[in-house]
Amino acid sequence: MFKRILGALDEPQRRWLVGREALRFGRDGIQRMLEVSGLSKTTILERIKELHSRRANRRLLEHEIVISCLLSKNLSAGPFSVPSVFSV
Repeated sequence: MFKRILGALDEPQRRWLVGREALRFGRDGIQRMLEVSGLSKTTILERIKELHSRRANRRLLEHEIVISCLLSKNLSAGPFSVPSVFSV
């Protein structure tokens, strides 16, 4: 079934899915994906790195959004003050 799914995807999608599944399977994930996907170990490791960096970037973006919301709330609220570093 997994091979049928891989066959229906284009190359970037296939690489992304194999990297994600390798992460999901944990310790034996890379070996499992090597066996079923036909992709090289280097390719799978590159996708895993890319997925990790995307997750890190997503978390950073979420933190920036929260900080922006807090700062905008503080700018409009009375009793709270915004440190001069963040002043516009």
